[in-house]
Amino acid sequence: MRRIVFLALIVAACAGSGKDPSPVSHPDVQGSDLERSAACEGCHADIALEWRASLHMQSYSDPVYQRAFALEPLAFCTRCHAPLADPEAPSGEPAAVGIACTSCHSGGPTVTSTRPCADCHEFGFPEGPGLMQLTATEHRASVHSATPCATCHMPRVAGHASHRFSASRDVELLRGAADIRASRASSEVVVSLSPRNVGHALPTGDIFRRLRVDVSVQGDPATQHRIFLNRETKTGGPDSRPFVSGAPAEVRVPLAAPTAAIVWSVTYERVEHLVSPDGSDAVIDGSIELASGTLLP
Repeated sequence: MRRIVFLALIVAACAGSGKDPSPVSHPDVQGSDLERSAACEGCHADIALEWRASLHMQSYSDPVYQRAFALEPLAFCTRCHAPLADPEAPSGEPAAVGIACTSCHSGGPTVTSTRPCADCHEFGFPEGPGLMQLTATEHRASVHSATPCATCHMPRVAGHASHRFSASRDVELLRGAADIRASRASSEVVVSLSPRNVGHALPTGDIFRRLRVDVSVQGDPATQHRIFLNRETKTGGPDSRPFVSGAPAEVRVPLAAPTAAIVWSVTYERVEHLVSPDGSDAVIDGSIELASGTLLP
C-alpha cells in the first residue's frame, strides 16, 4: 500500500469548547444520511458555507486524492473519503460530497451526536500489521492529551465551532505547533524542536507528510545538508517525526565551515508521492516554512 491521502489533520465533530454537544432532537428530519446532511444546511447556513469550502467536503473529489485513488482504487479508501457514497454507483463515479454532516454527527434520524475523530484518523493498513495512521495514539502521548481535538481544530468563530478544517493549510496553526530553534555546537548545527500547540506528532496523518530540515553555508548551495523527518514505511522503518511519543526532537548537522554564516530552515511538506526511494525527489502538493534563520560565526 503506497498511498492514501488523508486531507485533514483532524476530523473533529465536537463543539469548539472541546466538549461533546448535547444530543439535539430533529424529529422532522428524515431520509438517508445524504438527505439528512442536505437538510442540515437549511438551518445552519453559516456553518454550511464553511463546510462547503473545506477539505472535508472535498475529501473525495480533491485532485490529489483522485490521483492516488486512480493508482490504488481500494474500497478501503472510501470508508472515510466518501462515507455517504452510493455503494451501488458505478466504480469511480465521484461522490456528491465527501465528509458530510451525518458522517460525523450520527445517531439516527432524530438525534445528532458525535463520533470520535479516531474513526478516520487511527486505523490499520488494509493488508499487513501495524497502523497506517495513529493520530489518536500520538494524542494520548502528548502534553495536550486532555485537550479534545476540536479545541484546536474547530475554534470558535461567530458564536459557533468553525467547520473549515484548514489544518495542514493553516500557516498560523502549523507555525504555532512547535518551538523551533537552531544553534552552533562545536562542529555541528543543532536544530531543536519542542512541542507547543500540538497534540500529536508533527506532521501527523498521511504517512508521506514530513518535515524538511535544510542547513547550508550562506551563499553556497553546494554545502547544503537536507534531512527529512518522516515515517518511513509500514515494514518497521524508522519514524523520525518530532513528538511521536510527546518528547522534543533534535537534529544535528555537520558544520561545513566553522567561520562562515549558516542559514537554516524547517519546512512542512505535503508529499503527493515519492519519486526516489530516499525521498530526495518527490512530487510535493504543498509546503509551509515553519522556521528559518541565520547563524553567525
